[in-house]
Amino acid sequence: MSMSSVLPTCKSGNDWTQADLKRFSIRVTDSGFEEFFSPLSLSDLPPLPHALEPFAFIPHYTQATDDATYKWLHYLDLAQDDPEEIAVDIFADRLLHLMGYDQGRRIILTRHAIPSVFCGIQYSLTTDVCICDENENIILLAKDDQSYLRRGLGMHGIHGVICGDAIPGATSGVITGKGEAEATLIASAIAAFRNNNDTRLNKLGLPRLEEMSFPGISFTGTLPTFYRIRVTAKLNQAVETGTHTDAVTEVFRHVPDVPGSRDKGMKDLANRQTLLRYFVAFKRFLL
Repeated sequence: MSMSSVLPTCKSGNDWTQADLKRFSIRVTDSGFEEFFSPLSLSDLPPLPHALEPFAFIPHYTQATDDATYKWLHYLDLAQDDPEEIAVDIFADRLLHLMGYDQGRRIILTRHAIPSVFCGIQYSLTTDVCICDENENIILLAKDDQSYLRRGLGMHGIHGVICGDAIPGATSGVITGKGEAEATLIASAIAAFRNNNDTRLNKLGLPRLEEMSFPGISFTGTLPTFYRIRVTAKLNQAVETGTHTDAVTEVFRHVPDVPGSRDKGMKDLANRQTLLRYFVAFKRFLL
């Protein structure tokens, strides 16, 4: 291995930026609905289950007629109007549960620590929100995007995501605010690839996989952006050793079209009804 193949900087996945994606030849590609959700077309966007209608059609939590609807709409209100990280994380947790993403023996975890290796250094990368199966394999990652708050911008045009923060040798994450949401989401998927393969080998007695695909969601307030993150053994090795790879890894991103103002997120009723249907469609990518 030549010295020119070694990356000049080393950092935890929590501190990743777009520059780190470029260094490891990771390319994020915007995809239309038909490409991202194939074989579905936009006209085939699944209808809302009847049980979700109270959450979709009641404008404000003060108008709810039952406690479950009141609480969920209240979480939505907090995440949209005062989008601190904890408020968005709680909303994401409740939303994924509402949509049945944790059906069966799946569980939703917040602040879940994933042992990881970046550039030969061990880290503990802590997710914002993730879903695990019964064997504790990570099957979905999500992160809230605070970048528009740091920049003093509105939500329109901002892409977001649920992942975490890491410091060398730590047992749990510490918020640094240095990373970019999209880049840290992808770094978390790479850490999850390593975690899941270790589980397969050491717990289940199964061979390691050469490739995995992770569904990911970023939240800008209550406005989601959807990802399909492909991780290969070659990419994982490059990240673990801090060496360059010419093999391009493509990550697909879909920014939903919404009928109302993007700044209002899911507080806008038309936006909410549309986006809940997106979540029904996105559930098909859970492993």
